[in-house]
Amino acid sequence: MGLLSRLLKGGDPPVSDWTDNVLGRLVWSDDEDGWVGAHQGLSIVLSRGPEPQPEESVVRYARERLSDPGWMAATLEQAKRDAIAEYGQQLGQEIERLQFELINFYARKGQLRIIADLSGGERDRSWRIEYEGKTCEGIGFDT
Repeated sequence: MGLLSRLLKGGDPPVSDWTDNVLGRLVWSDDEDGWVGAHQGLSIVLSRGPEPQPEESVVRYARERLSDPGWMAATLEQAKRDAIAEYGQQLGQEIERLQFELINFYARKGQLRIIADLSGGERDRSWRIEYEGKTCEGIGFDT
């Protein structure tokens, strides 16, 4: 939900600063339409829902997923192998370099989701990885 839709609906403005005992301090970002912070060396965003603070379900989801860094790393590595099989060896070296850049946790239509920007790709491609719940849906890119 973007700023314009919230203004049209008359929602309360987001809190500018929010702290969680696990995720740490997160600060509101208009650019990300959510609260941005860092957890164990990863940049994270909790996207805005209908309330002026992060939704509790999204907070729990972020805590759960980030509490298992081995899972995050393993799903990224498997998605990279799958992407090399899909896109071919011509992009293989580029895909191998991909790493988490910004991990965005959000809820859509009752489903908890992640979309994460990946760094390490070539200048003309923006790589991302997506998850629904605990299922990695794979890596793709926009040009």
